[in-house]
Amino acid sequence: MKNLRKNYHCWITNLTKMKIVVGDLKITLQPLNTIDILDYKHSRLTPEQVSESIKKGSLCLKKKENKIKIRSSEPDKLPPIKTLELSKSSFPYKNRSLLVLEEKIFDELELDISDEEFAMENADSAMEEHLSVFGNVSEYVNKDKL
Repeated sequence: MKNLRKNYHCWITNLTKMKIVVGDLKITLQPLNTIDILDYKHSRLTPEQVSESIKKGSLCLKKKENKIKIRSSEPDKLPPIKTLELSKSSFPYKNRSLLVLEEKIFDELELDISDEEFAMENADSAMEEHLSVFGNVSEYVNKDKL
């Protein structure tokens, strides 16, 4: 069957942005796509069926409505769609801020002692504060040991 159909081609291009159903040939054309309806993938169709549809069937109606285009030769292949690369400078507002951030250094917060010395000084005051809230815990601890 492939050898018999080698010379027959019927290229159909869907020119719309929606699917088109060719009812008498039972084919769905995808949007903005071109197919050969007499190739080996559509082996159930005969050249007579296709020519009949072009003359007075669904393909004739769709062609009159300017929804499809029918060719006997393969259409030119279009180059792939190029994508634009936008540099960061295209959106300058993303690199700038309306707020100006300033880092302030306060002399009062600067310590002349190391972290360990500061912790030892504050440990005594923390213990005194704890005992003032909870009372003398040592009495309760000593009773449990006896």
